[in-house]
Amino acid sequence: MTSPRFVLAFLPALAIAAVGFSDDKKPDPKSALKGQAAEDVVRLKREVDALETIYHLEATTAQLNGLLALAQKTAAKPAAAKTASASADYRKMLQELRAALVKNDEAKAPTLFQKLSELEESDPTEIEDEFDLTDAAIKAAPQALKLVTAAQIVSYLAAMENEVPDPVERVAATLIEGEELPADEWKSLRDETASEIAWLMHGFNSPAEKGTVKSVTALLDRGHAFKGENLAKELPGLEAAAKKLVGGVGPIVVLQHYMERELAEFLSNPRAVVALKARIEQLKRE
Repeated sequence: MTSPRFVLAFLPALAIAAVGFSDDKKPDPKSALKGQAAEDVVRLKREVDALETIYHLEATTAQLNGLLALAQKTAAKPAAAKTASASADYRKMLQELRAALVKNDEAKAPTLFQKLSELEESDPTEIEDEFDLTDAAIKAAPQALKLVTAAQIVSYLAAMENEVPDPVERVAATLIEGEELPADEWKSLRDETASEIAWLMHGFNSPAEKGTVKSVTALLDRGHAFKGENLAKELPGLEAAAKKLVGGVGPIVVLQHYMERELAEFLSNPRAVVALKARIEQLKRE
């Protein structure tokens, strides 16, 4: 599944990442949006993200109504967007994808996901659609998780492909990715990884989180001292240390925390209520 969402590291303390692109590709000035036009594309992007979650969960009417009752109390209220950059083709594709997701059109949606991803690569877009996780959404996430079935969770995780992070794999990937980074960029990457691993292991607001962040940070700094062949040689030992640090936290617990984070993100989405109502109304017409 190719999707407009880019989920590389999930950090409860940070805002959800906006759509963005590499420095070597700049948005076309003709795609610049301001005022109401910028707000409209941000709202549309958020609705598509919310509808994507609903689509991959394959939520029933009863589940949608349960999520709606929660989202009405948990959604974030972000500041209005001032600017954005998105071509007419990109906005049209977003609108088409939204319509397909509302209808749960399994024939069109995958193709539109792919086309949107290709547009993002060829036509740089900047949509500042980030929002913070709300305390209410974090608190409600376990309740939301109880609304869905095991089969739905499996389906959702399958749609995420390689986006589901593993604590030990994250340590190795971070060391490889950060090997040649400048000090400030390494520190940022290291801290993000340490926070993510602590969250995957313990979930939200655990008293054990702070100690795990400290331990992972120390392990990453130790590994970062090695370069090239030395890093390759030391990597198995560093992974073994990471496994020891993770200890008795099994994969099912990690997946539970991952799903709680996904649902907290969904419930925090300022357009989740609109997306849920649109899908519920569509089901009434079918």
